[in-house]
Amino acid sequence: MSNGDLNIKEDTGFTKNHPFIRLIVESIQLNHEYLRDYSKNLYSRIVLLINRAIDYSIQFPQGNDQIPEIMKSAKNHFIYFILTPHSNAIYIDALVGNIPSIFVEMRIILEALAENYLADKKYPHEVFFIQRLDNLRAETKGKWPNISDRMDQLEKSLKLRGIKTLWQRLSNEWIHPRGIMDQIIEGMSSLSMPAWFLAIPNTYSDTDTYYLRKCSRYLWELMIIVDKALESEK
Repeated sequence: MSNGDLNIKEDTGFTKNHPFIRLIVESIQLNHEYLRDYSKNLYSRIVLLINRAIDYSIQFPQGNDQIPEIMKSAKNHFIYFILTPHSNAIYIDALVGNIPSIFVEMRIILEALAENYLADKKYPHEVFFIQRLDNLRAETKGKWPNISDRMDQLEKSLKLRGIKTLWQRLSNEWIHPRGIMDQIIEGMSSLSMPAWFLAIPNTYSDTDTYYLRKCSRYLWELMIIVDKALESEK
């Protein structure tokens, strides 16, 4: 490598006893205790979201009959390939102290829900979910879909206010770099920098309380939207 390249040495001894692996395990153990004892609402809501995903997914037949059932509707695709893995990802993020990624996962779930719900709603005559999604995406005539419009459509269809507002908060505060930088600057100004500003994995402390509460509030709003959309299609 040239002097300007990263000189990364391969570590062939990257085992379970490696210091970084031990740090991850220790962080998970300490954060699990912290969430259970000091952030009970967030902890219980994460577990509830995971259980919701399980409850929705068990409607599918087991074994070889499962795939055709999933292929029928975009809703089934959302449950199995978006809601289930990403709800577990939220749990993992929470355990390692990766607060920013919790919000990222929530936005992924919300945007995927909107697209899959609207695809089923608008194109129920199509046999497979891929065709329904293709038809929905074709509405933009090759342009990138306006996600804000999708949120408006989802609000109108579900008769549920606040969906677009949640999406905007997730986007502006946690997806766009400016939002994250503003929070870092604000934390530095108040001299109460949470650990995720500096390193991940990390362990929670009182400086994380504000962000954990926000996680809990946004997650609860997301769960209401998910339940409303999936229950309305039964």
